[in-house]
Amino acid sequence: MTSPARVESVTSFFAGLGDRDLAPVAAVLADDVVHVLTHSLSGAPEPQAVLTGKDEVLGFLRTVLDLFSRTRVEDLEVFETVGRDVVFASARGDFTHAASGAPYRNDYLYRFDFTGDRITWFAEHGNPVAFAKATGAPLG
Repeated sequence: MTSPARVESVTSFFAGLGDRDLAPVAAVLADDVVHVLTHSLSGAPEPQAVLTGKDEVLGFLRTVLDLFSRTRVEDLEVFETVGRDVVFASARGDFTHAASGAPYRNDYLYRFDFTGDRITWFAEHGNPVAFAKATGAPLG
């Protein structure tokens, strides 16, 4: 798969989240995909979560769609690499917490690793303080 096609896959991934439709997301994930949430609400250096397998990753993303009534992805920039099966993306999330109506805005950086035409591993970097303020999740 060419890098431009991988860029399109990452763009489709975010379009699906923004449209609240996980079908385009599922279409680009490998069955054995790993999703690493690198930020930690506890402040520990270990990731908040490591999700393994398409079903677990999609289950988590369904939970995100349930937690937030609006999931707009803005200012998406996708960067292909040369000679590697890696794509980077930066985006701004403009979400609304479903229970409280609180705004949740965060800046994200993602790394997507590919095998062939599927995402096999991706890491999400964001600000855990912004998440905690919007959702009431405890920090520390």
